Amino acid sequence: MMRKRMDVWAALCWAIHDQRVDLAIAANDDWIDDAGLSPRHSVTGVMMDQAMLGGRVDGGGPRNGPDVDLDAEIIWLVALGMLRDERAGIVIDGLFEGVPVKMQRYLRKARPVSDMIVAGRLADLPDWMPGGWQGEMSRREVEESRLKYIGVWDALAVLSMRLKTSTRLGKVIEKPSFPRLPWHGRKKAVDS
Repeated sequence: MMRKRMDVWAALCWAIHDQRVDLAIAANDDWIDDAGLSPRHSVTGVMMDQAMLGGRVDGGGPRNGPDVDLDAEIIWLVALGMLRDERAGIVIDGLFEGVPVKMQRYLRKARPVSDMIVAGRLADLPDWMPGGWQGEMSRREVEESRLKYIGVWDALAVLSMRLKTSTRLGKVIEKPSFPRLPWHGRKKAVDS
């Protein structure tokens, strides 16, 4: 049986925006309240809580909370692990590679995984060239919006690499299909 291939951006939007998995199975950790996520309410989450408390899990009886696709749960749990690393200050390999040193001040306050999750909830990527920026925004503000875009792209690439190691995922998750630095292609088109 051939597994369905899916772009990581489409997979994240499907899991968070369409399935609303973040609202259904957000972990019951204190730090998660800062992210504005609800406590665990899915059937899977309730069963996990019961098992952790040593209770018997028989699967019978009334079911409370929404059911979400197992693939959506796996995608969310991997994204949640990345968010936990970001909040703990753990460096995530693969983020902001090749970014100029002059932007280090911005990179210290960057939250690419949080930005990725927010973008997935909205199903809308950050704008790397805000409309009407010429004259209205400083060059630094434009560069920071581009760095935010790069951070989300890099976080998506890391998410796809981590999902490739999952043996339970029913889909093949591929790297983002859109370019990491789209403004380079636009500059070539404008110059010609």
